[in-house]
Amino acid sequence: MKIFIVTIGDYSDYHIEKVFTDKVKADKYGELMEGKVEEFDTSDTEDFEEYNIITCWYYFKDKEFSSRFSTTIDEKKNLHRNVYNCNPNGKRSIYIQRIYKDSEGHNILDKTKKICEDYAAQIESLIQNESWTPEMIKEWFNTKL
Repeated sequence: MKIFIVTIGDYSDYHIEKVFTDKVKADKYGELMEGKVEEFDTSDTEDFEEYNIITCWYYFKDKEFSSRFSTTIDEKKNLHRNVYNCNPNGKRSIYIQRIYKDSEGHNILDKTKKICEDYAAQIESLIQNESWTPEMIKEWFNTKL
């Protein structure tokens, strides 16, 4: 369904004057009020779900783990990320972000923490046993989505 919004003003004076479902009425009203008619699709027929986003950081030196929660309703966004950081001073960390449906339970923090710990162990092994460079690890880690 379409709606037609009559707006008036510019910048700080810009505001919605009226909203119509009939384009002819909106155009007539907009003309009388010297306003602008803007056309939009409604979203009433679209279904959406809430998704939880968890972002985690794991610091190798301190074996420290931190996390942050947020939510989104747009599952189409590419919210899965893996990032490996190795600073010139040798401080290393990984950052991962995952999206979960709300119905997937309350253990997403534990699940994501386990993912971080598993990746950290794999990275340590690649460095110690196979002499991988930070660039090699970054390339490998980016493929693990």
